[in-house]
Amino acid sequence: MASKFVLGKLKNVVQSNFSSLLGFLFVALFISAVFLTRDDHTQRFAISNKDLNCNLFSGKWVYDNISYPLYKEQQCFLPDDMTCEQNGRKDLNYQFWRWQPHDCDLPRFNATAFMEKIRGKRLVFVGDSLNRNQYSSFLCLLDSVIPPPSKLLIKQQQQKIPEYNATIEFHWSPMLVESNCDNPMHQNARNRTVRIDSIEKHAKQWTDADILIFDSYSWWMVDQTITFLWGSFGSLDAIYKNVTMWLRPFEMAIQTWSNWIEFNINRDKTKLFFMSMSSDHYRGEEWGTEKGKNCYGEREPILNKEKNWGKIIDREMMEIVESAIDKLGRRGVKVQYLNITYLSAYRKEAHPTIYRTFQVPPSKEQLQDPAGYSDCIHWCLPGVPDLMASKFESVLGKRYIRSNFISLLSFLLVALVIAALFRTENHRQNQRVTNEEEHTTSSKNSCNLFSGKWVYDNESYPLYKEQECSFMPDDLTCEQNGRKDLKYQFWRWQPHHCDLPRVVFVGDSLNRNQWLSMMCLLEPAIPPSSKVLIKYYEHTIPIPEYNTTFEFYWSPMLVETNCDNPSHYNPQNRTVRISAIEKHARHWTDADIIVFDSYAWWMVNKTMTLLWGSFDSLDAIYQNASTGVRPYEMALQTWSNWLEYNLNREKTKLFFMSIGEEWGFEKGQNCYGETEQFMEERHWGTLINREMMEIAESAIYKLDKRGVKVQYINITHLSAYRKDAHPSIYKKFPVTPTKEKLANPPTYSDCLHWCLPGVPDTITFEKNQTPLNDSSQGCNLFSGKWVYDDKSHPQYNDTQCSFMSDEYACEKYGRKDLKYQKWRWQPRGCDLPRFNGTAFLEKIRGKKLVFVGDSLNRSQWVSLLCLIESSISSSSSSSKSIIRNGNFFYFQAMEYNATIGFYWSPFLVESNNDDPIVHRERDRTVRIHSIEKHARQWNDADILIFDSFVWWTDPTMTLLWGSFGSSDAIYKRVEMRHRRYEMALNTWSDWLEININRTKTKLFFMSLSPYHYWGENYSVEQHCYNETEPILKEEYWGADADRGMMHVAEATIRKLEIRGLKVQYMNITQLSDYRKDAHPSIYRKHDQPITEEQLKDPKSYSDCLHWCLPGVPDIWNQILYLHILNS
Repeated sequence: MASKFVLGKLKNVVQSNFSSLLGFLFVALFISAVFLTRDDHTQRFAISNKDLNCNLFSGKWVYDNISYPLYKEQQCFLPDDMTCEQNGRKDLNYQFWRWQPHDCDLPRFNATAFMEKIRGKRLVFVGDSLNRNQYSSFLCLLDSVIPPPSKLLIKQQQQKIPEYNATIEFHWSPMLVESNCDNPMHQNARNRTVRIDSIEKHAKQWTDADILIFDSYSWWMVDQTITFLWGSFGSLDAIYKNVTMWLRPFEMAIQTWSNWIEFNINRDKTKLFFMSMSSDHYRGEEWGTEKGKNCYGEREPILNKEKNWGKIIDREMMEIVESAIDKLGRRGVKVQYLNITYLSAYRKEAHPTIYRTFQVPPSKEQLQDPAGYSDCIHWCLPGVPDLMASKFESVLGKRYIRSNFISLLSFLLVALVIAALFRTENHRQNQRVTNEEEHTTSSKNSCNLFSGKWVYDNESYPLYKEQECSFMPDDLTCEQNGRKDLKYQFWRWQPHHCDLPRVVFVGDSLNRNQWLSMMCLLEPAIPPSSKVLIKYYEHTIPIPEYNTTFEFYWSPMLVETNCDNPSHYNPQNRTVRISAIEKHARHWTDADIIVFDSYAWWMVNKTMTLLWGSFDSLDAIYQNASTGVRPYEMALQTWSNWLEYNLNREKTKLFFMSIGEEWGFEKGQNCYGETEQFMEERHWGTLINREMMEIAESAIYKLDKRGVKVQYINITHLSAYRKDAHPSIYKKFPVTPTKEKLANPPTYSDCLHWCLPGVPDTITFEKNQTPLNDSSQGCNLFSGKWVYDDKSHPQYNDTQCSFMSDEYACEKYGRKDLKYQKWRWQPRGCDLPRFNGTAFLEKIRGKKLVFVGDSLNRSQWVSLLCLIESSISSSSSSSKSIIRNGNFFYFQAMEYNATIGFYWSPFLVESNNDDPIVHRERDRTVRIHSIEKHARQWNDADILIFDSFVWWTDPTMTLLWGSFGSSDAIYKRVEMRHRRYEMALNTWSDWLEININRTKTKLFFMSLSPYHYWGENYSVEQHCYNETEPILKEEYWGADADRGMMHVAEATIRKLEIRGLKVQYMNITQLSDYRKDAHPSIYRKHDQPITEEQLKDPKSYSDCLHWCLPGVPDIWNQILYLHILNS
């Protein structure tokens, strides 16, 4: 588990700079093209004649989990909808194979130099989804040199990089010529029609580019017949012709393409490349599998066949392209043909198979036969297209190129680059540099990255996650979509003579548990000669071959105690020197990686003794403490102070493990005899001390603010499920159990530590908190389904509600389909009582109820007023009027002496959008620590319902310290949406904790109200315009439901609860997410007049954020009504 820390560190220490396969191939070729025309001669390169004569496309795949995968998703700016790992694929072995050409090594690539060479240039990929595959890979390869402000992928598949005045694009044109498949969002036409002589529609988009990369094969092979079109689509005199031979149409299309290239390309400017056919794997008999099988279930490349060519590869199509390129060359137009067919033919295991998003969901019949719908043509990313080094040194800025681990195509391109430069550079200087390099790499005392061995390493790989790669398309996301075989991921290259870090686990027996787990996980990588016998209390494992140590340091309470003897550490009367840590810290402070834990020893005894002074000192001061919580907080303060002032922040990486669960059930029962885990999702054990977790999190957060980064490893929730995984009676006990205990096994069972292999082998880096769901006598009101009910719904008529706002009055503004009003929420296992206005008003008699937040909370306020209107006396017209006092709008039900109000405060804290009428400031500025201006207006309420989400979703926002208009105010433009939201909620929660009357005021917080501009991911548009039915798929979550922000709100509410302040979290997100049909769309009063252009495109001005009334907010109020009634 913890070995992931170590091997991640190894990656940083040994920056071996392994470059990618296909992606780097293109990069290097492009660099070559650019360098051939450059004017300066400042760069010096050296490459041997042997390398120049090396056939880069002839070789083999070598398992290499050191250099591959070569970029991390979190470092690469891929959008969420392009991330395979995020989509669930588990077997990542396909990522760790490196192409090794015969008889040569591969030079490295420098992304910075490349970006400098395309400064002011435009690079475009043109073709089908395989070229888009390559485009996505390419952006990841260059990610490290693109400044964060520039990492913005726009819908047109265009990445602009202002810092380099460069653009990298993908143009969808699967057949190169015009076809009925040219819509990049809806391109799956089965009856394919091609304007075989028309390319200008596409070509005008890319002709002026500086670098062009084409492909086009697979779309010509799908159907048995293709329709030719002469004329225009939709023309009455167009001529259509069905043909059954797609090879000839392909040849004609390539001819149209080459003719355009010949007459329209600027030959002095534009560099041209054409990809060969990418191999697919639909016929298992090609590699020795039984007939009818394909890539589904494959986990290894084809390794037993040199010069493997798949039978499905159409060499005639490749020959057509090669012939066209040859003819262009003879006409003076150079196109570089990139022959990746041979090398990709080996990789039968690297396709998405079933682990991808399909445009049409598989049918039940297909699901029973996964091979029948497997994708064996595209490639998972990271994978074959992109194997690029995650970090690399400057090359083009240096005077030599050192060979290292790079992939096939990478080297091809680099070799071409070097060949081009080699002809123009000073050979004598190159030779001198080569000699210098050979001398350097041969030094016995240096770290030779190319001399070593392969080590099985299942902790540091994969090197990036799909969900963090912003450009990854769903159809390439294998792991996210469920692939399970991951063995291929775990081989690492270990160079000789390279110093690796010292890793120390510091803490109690649970951290020793973790340390032993790590050693077991790393054991296959440790040579037999280095496997020192691990005795129970010997805590250092030196591994001379790797020049590293893995240590455990016994310090169960981190500070000094009378329990610090690792062999005799169990005194019942625990004494703690709460301010003394130096005795221990001097042993671990200089480590490279430190993993701390300390919880269990603070919870064993009800009392402990605090010591000021030294043990055995005559003037020492002892003080009994009745609980371990406050002493624990003091000890962590001592620990954090030491780290702040003594740690080498540039060297040492710090981790802190959260609390592990000790399981208990009814009296007399525990983990003994348990063989199954808890299967109930979101289970939290009753013995988990969340207050201690909060103390640790707070200490870590404060350290972070002071510049010391500690990674909190929250394993609590995941381990809470595993009541089955403790040793129970199956361990060696320090003291042999008595006969009495042996007669009653639960009395001596160990339900604290973990069996190995087991839970410690798994790690999570996320703070997995359980969502705050409500229940009413066991019924989860927020889990259920929508039921059509035109008998009891709607509960009021929008045209008859005196309080209705034009923003929500959809029927008034022309909506004819009123079915959206007639859906009732049906929780599972219970019924939601119908709203009774009279009962509600009686319950709030003499009270003040206030909604605080944005327009979504205002819509809930309007809904509540409409629900209660029939219960209000209508003796006078003024009895149903709304009164405004600044930001506060309220209605007074005189006969009940009740006030129901709404207070406009979209950020909760103060902002430049606080005017309830005019609040359209686009440059949003927030006083992140200021809430009192608003809070004094609602603090005296009896019932408060808060919301605040949607206004925080801007990509950037300005934070203000000081006052608006102050000359010394400090403004800071920030991104970090979740962090700034967290800061505002902390301000809000601090106010509540100190100022709210806890015996009087009931508090509610509404979860995020979802909007409907996209579907389950951002690659699928699902606009609310013209939607008339809810989403009926159970457990649906849309892409716009920001769970990260929900987790921030949930965590804040938990902290308040720990401090004794109860806030009821109303988790209405998922139940609302089904209702894509219930938004106003175009049927509302708009703030600004609609333009003629907008009227032509209703989606452009549709409101898919707010809700029609009657509608979804009525259900929110029904649930609120039940809470208030039962309070």
